[in-house]
Amino acid sequence: MPLFMDFHIIDGITIEGLKEGHIADKALESKHNTRILQFWVNPEMGTVFCLMEAPNKEACVAVHQESHGQIACKVEEVEPGFFHLFMGENHRVEHGIVKQDDGSIDLGYRFIFTLEIEPLVKSSAPGMFELKVPAKVDELIVSNIRSTEGREVKTEGAGTYTVVFKDAMLAVEAASELQRILVEKTTHSTENDWQINFRIGMTGGQPLTKDEGFFERVLSRGKRLTFIAKNKEILMSPLVKSQAGLKEDSINSYLQMISEPSLEFLENLFNVVEKEIANDQLNVEFLSRKLGISRPQLYRKTIEATGKSPSSFIREVRMQKALALIQTKKYNISEVSLQVGINNPSYFSKCFRERFGVPPSKVS
Repeated sequence: MPLFMDFHIIDGITIEGLKEGHIADKALESKHNTRILQFWVNPEMGTVFCLMEAPNKEACVAVHQESHGQIACKVEEVEPGFFHLFMGENHRVEHGIVKQDDGSIDLGYRFIFTLEIEPLVKSSAPGMFELKVPAKVDELIVSNIRSTEGREVKTEGAGTYTVVFKDAMLAVEAASELQRILVEKTTHSTENDWQINFRIGMTGGQPLTKDEGFFERVLSRGKRLTFIAKNKEILMSPLVKSQAGLKEDSINSYLQMISEPSLEFLENLFNVVEKEIANDQLNVEFLSRKLGISRPQLYRKTIEATGKSPSSFIREVRMQKALALIQTKKYNISEVSLQVGINNPSYFSKCFRERFGVPPSKVS
């Protein structure tokens, strides 16, 4: 049967109450053709994530509704391989509650780092070029990732590596070690293949939210933090810092934390720009109206959160989207130009060449 996870927010949650609810759920399994497997609970947050096998979402809802009346905020079918990648396997389960090896409750948090390598221009054929990560760089990164306790998440696009960890400190240590190796290589090697820029974003979260699917918010936020990080920098969310128990003296030129207000603004900023990316009216004035703040506020907040002016931020999002579209080989240059909100293909080509050093028509 399909695998489902649901998400509850329960006021005044208690472990004993959850155990009783689990027993009630199990008593109704056969009636609703379900199999209640286990659940993750975060008492402080009041969140519960239940895992079950069922024929459909309706059966998941019905068994909870009949047993104890708790209706889930969200029910999501999850692909087993992707589920195990994030949540692991062979869990220690007591009365339905997933626990850590030391007997403490597994709160359901998982942490990721996303590494973005800026591709280098490589000749692929006479007059044509590729924007790609050099093979030796890719090999070193993959080898390093496999030596950690993390698991790599396959993502679209060359040069992006996302690794998931159960523990925040393990994620910080793994990202810091990979950063150290890459800094050493890019600083001391004279080979052209190592003349790369890279950035790392680190974040974490729980499996579902009311609005997003299985770890969608975590993966999206990791990518966004990587987008705004400085060259060679690790930029982490406040959750990573708190869950890893990092002190203020851990923050340095290579390991930075975005503030909670800046992170909230960043999410809103990305949401608007990504939604309106094909709109040729997307500019500073448009963004100011959509976010409900003045132009001076927009400028100040965008600089604070991203290090870029609003217009530079919009342009960079457009160019990165354009590169991804071109690399799919599904669209011609005019189509790509329109999809990123630039109606003049000549101007688009000029912007693309200024950003990546090669005309879009020459990317193979």
